[in-house]
Amino acid sequence: MKPHRVAHLALLLMAVTMSLAFSGQARSLAQPAAPPSALPSYDYDTTAPGVQGPASPLVANADLRAFRSHQFAFGVLVPLTELQALLPPGFAATPSQPGADTALAGITFVYHQRTEVAGGSIVGPSSGVFVSVTVTNQALARQEALYLVAVFNDQPTIDAHNSVMGPGGWRLGEVEVEIKEEAGMVGFAFDVSDAESGMRLRASATGPAAMLNHSRFDPQPAPFRFLNAGGQAGPASRAASQSDNQTVPAATADLKFKANGGKLVLPGGSLTITGLGPNVSLVRWGEVVSKVE
Repeated sequence: MKPHRVAHLALLLMAVTMSLAFSGQARSLAQPAAPPSALPSYDYDTTAPGVQGPASPLVANADLRAFRSHQFAFGVLVPLTELQALLPPGFAATPSQPGADTALAGITFVYHQRTEVAGGSIVGPSSGVFVSVTVTNQALARQEALYLVAVFNDQPTIDAHNSVMGPGGWRLGEVEVEIKEEAGMVGFAFDVSDAESGMRLRASATGPAAMLNHSRFDPQPAPFRFLNAGGQAGPASRAASQSDNQTVPAATADLKFKANGGKLVLPGGSLTITGLGPNVSLVRWGEVVSKVE
């Protein structure tokens, strides 16, 4: 499939809220004064002594804090009617651009995520994939990011997120990752499968190893939630986040993507892939702090 230029690329940036497609001000990575097993953390206020967490009250007393070594994300076009059929009542699919008969789904591959649960316990590392879309919550009259599925390879990580986000949104799968760095470029190749649903996604991309852009959201602009078991909408959460990142044209990144017969096979159905988005978002050292509304 050839990369397809989508006029409203901002939909992808919102749909993959946790995929860290950020813009914002640069901040330095703080060195934690905690035991080596603790997660590193960004400083959200460099004007105050010590390491400050997010300032937004939306994520105060956070439920989860995830820190990821790397990830990459891109968009795929799917039929609007197929997506609408997968959504729970009260949620409307967002066209990829006004009047279009397609929607944009975000695919985010994550390498080496560790998660701190409220109370201080840490689970992981875990790697896997998210599939997300932008929807309109008609009851609340707002746009949200809805995660159709998360497939990761560590059961404690899955249990921790499902206990907060609702049952069944995170699923156990098989994950293979290859990383290669050469001549200032880093390449990622993922192969993720969920035997129960039959989903298998394979993707690869290459970009600058430095990823010199730094971005911060405190908070991220939109709430997000997961599609739970039985196609029910889980609770909405808010998040703050920081990362080093780079956006690369899909052709420059040599993006390759394969799915089951050209379809996103999901627990509640499937979506036909009709094209690829124009860009790839590459992330290093991504942190997401989240709290249920």
